[in-house]
This record gives sequence, C-alpha cells and structure tokens, in this order.
Amino acid sequence: MNSIHTHTVEEDIAKKLWQKFSKEKISIIKKIPSGFKNRSYYIRSKPGKEFVLKIYAQNYLTKDQIEERGRIVKELENKGVPVLEMVHGLNNKFAQEIKIKKDNYLAVLSKYIEVPFSELQVNEKIVKTVAIELKKLHKELSKIKHSQNFKKLEIITSLNSLLEDSALEKIHEHFNEKGKRSKRLTEFLKFYTNEGNKLLKYFNKRKNMFKDPQLNHGDFNLNNFLVENGSIIKIFDFDELTIAPKSYEVALSIYYLDYPEEFYTDELIQKFIETYYEKEEITKDIVEDIITFMKYRAYYRLARYFIYYQFTDVPGGHFTKFQRHLEKFNRIDPYEIYEIIKN
Repeated sequence: MNSIHTHTVEEDIAKKLWQKFSKEKISIIKKIPSGFKNRSYYIRSKPGKEFVLKIYAQNYLTKDQIEERGRIVKELENKGVPVLEMVHGLNNKFAQEIKIKKDNYLAVLSKYIEVPFSELQVNEKIVKTVAIELKKLHKELSKIKHSQNFKKLEIITSLNSLLEDSALEKIHEHFNEKGKRSKRLTEFLKFYTNEGNKLLKYFNKRKNMFKDPQLNHGDFNLNNFLVENGSIIKIFDFDELTIAPKSYEVALSIYYLDYPEEFYTDELIQKFIETYYEKEEITKDIVEDIITFMKYRAYYRLARYFIYYQFTDVPGGHFTKFQRHLEKFNRIDPYEIYEIIKN
C-alpha cells in the first residue's frame, strides 16, 4: 500500500514539473528505469510528442549547475555532437523547479528516442567506435567556456578518505555481520590497505598530470549512449561532468567496456588507446596512467560497497566482483602494452 502511495505522490510531482515545460496535456506518464539517485518519467503529450522528464534527487545538483549543463549540451548539439535534445521550459530555462512544503524539486526535459533493444556485443568495432566518439566529445568540450562549478577529480583526497579508520570500521562491520570471520577479515584488510597505499604512492608520484585537466563527460559508459548498427547515435546524461585529465575518462570508458569480459582486457586497452590517441604521441606514462586509473575505479567501487552500497537494496554487485577486477588489472603489464602499440 505504501509503495502505491509513494508512486502516486512522485507522479503528481512529475505532472507539476511538466507544467513548467509545456501547456500541453499529458496522455501517458510512466516511470522508467533510471539511475541510482534520480528518477525519470516517460511522458507523451496529447498531440503525441514524447519526452523524458528527469527529476533530480534532493541536494544532488543546484539549479545553476543543472542550467549550465543544459547550456553545454545545447552547445554540443549545435556543434554536431549526437547528444539527446534538451527542451527549454516556458521561461526559456532548462532547469525547472517547484516547491512542495519544504522540499524543492528540480527537473530537466529531453526529447524521447526509442531504439529497438538488442544485446550489445563488445567487439573490436564497438571499442573503436567508443574511442573515436569519446575523442570527438573531448575535443568539443575543450572548446566550451564553462565555470569551475563542476566536480573536480581529487584522487589523492579520495584515496586518503577511503583509508581512514571510519572506512575500515565499515569493513569490520560487514565481516562481523557475516559470522565473525576473523581470518577472512584480516586477509581482506591487508589486501585493501596495500592496494590503497600503492595507488596513493603512484598518484603522488604523478601529480603533474592533474595540472592541466579539462572538462570530461564523467560517465561515458554503455548506459549513457545509444548504439545502432555499430555507431553511436545519441550521447546523454551529462550530470557527472568532471574536471579531470582526459586519460581518466579514457580509463573509465575502457573499464566499463570490460564489464562483459568478452575478450582479453589487455587487448581491449591496446585497441582503445591506439584508436583514441591516433596521430598523438603515446608514452609509457599515458598507458600506465590509464591502467592505474582503471585500478582506482575498481578500488573506489570496492570501497564504496562497504561504506555505502551494502546497506542499500541495490548494492550494484558484491564487493568480490570489484576485488576480482582490481586483481585482474594488477596482472596487466602496461609496458608490454606500450611495446605492442609502439611496434
């Protein structure tokens, strides 16, 4: 009964926000699968136009931050980047807001695009396509003037926080709940702290790479672009725009492509780097940076399982999955990949 009531309240909020974008009446509204934080609704208006309304989680982004993201997406569209088309509200703003009691609700509207479902096979063509589109996107993002009001990659601060006593206590809590497996806890804590300290040592050594960061999509993965006939036809979800070295997003993209594990990870890394950095000098440092960023991402997700996700209904996978990813990346030799690329 409560879930039905909650759904009705959320739908009412969506309808009120819709009125900020259009005077047309709604013929169909339904909740659609969306991210962990935000909620999305499919809306068909009476004339038959189709849209997606995204309602942001409380305190996720400010109105100004959402508006700037909308402006950037519009600029990318004007430059020919295949982004999902954003829709202005009646006041000519992308971000719309309503207040109900003490809560503020922010939303954006985009045009709906339907693509026939097909299970994407991660093959060499897809890897090269993603690398090419990511490079084009980075090139256009580097030309856009923007504020500094975006998330910055603070990797050393992040790693220090993941090694604090409060984070280690969450790990203790997990293993104690599982029957006080002291030997398993001891082994895992040794692995966890050793891996975190190795990453800290590497990024402290490579601090110079953070001196000239640029704006990145921040979440360029298979869930945030549409592929049809081997080509990317739409890119969306720019909520995670991040100021970081571009090698960081190259690493994230490879990391997410590696999920299906359909061919060797070192081959995937090689093909992606060769395609993305075509006509650019590829150094040993670039290759090692990318692989180490992949390790960091696996480590971060491993840590977040204990700190946050294990207490939710949708943890996104058991922590051992991320541990396996990290162990796999540790076995990859960046210098071997560099020599293959060079030759």
